[in-house]
Amino acid sequence: MLRRWGQQSTDLKTTRDTIADLQKQIEQKDTALQSNRENIAKLQDQIAQNAAALGIVTTLTDASTNKDAKMSDLEQTIAKLRRNNGRNRLRDKVPGTAVLVYETAKCWNEALQSEFRKAARSAHVTPLLEVTTPLAYLTHFIDQLLESRELLQTYEAMKEAHADCPVNAERM
Repeated sequence: MLRRWGQQSTDLKTTRDTIADLQKQIEQKDTALQSNRENIAKLQDQIAQNAAALGIVTTLTDASTNKDAKMSDLEQTIAKLRRNNGRNRLRDKVPGTAVLVYETAKCWNEALQSEFRKAARSAHVTPLLEVTTPLAYLTHFIDQLLESRELLQTYEAMKEAHADCPVNAERM
């Protein structure tokens, strides 16, 4: 009987040790899971920042797929660009880029300006400090970006990729 009691005591101790080990493993896995969640959140933030930095490319791409855009809004925006004194040189540098950006950016809202500011910072472009109108800000921003070889290459790639799109074919 004592021998059986001793064996049960040893089994109970072994079971308690096993339970303690399992609890430690669970805690470690919970810590690892929490760390993974934090890493995922950081990666999502980085993806969002990269997406904002690539806002100019997204803007160019969305111009051909924006089904909600009304032609009259687009035409008014282009007319504003052409009326803006001294800014026709922008259209002459890379016509398709300027037109596509202005078409897509027809609402001129604060969020859009914020995206362009982020993209300007990521491209190491100095933003215009005093902006009288969103149009002036965006024109200044595009003027600076058009001097960048990278944007010109992007424009050429976009032009080739979307050459069959009726909006782009007409504008480019």
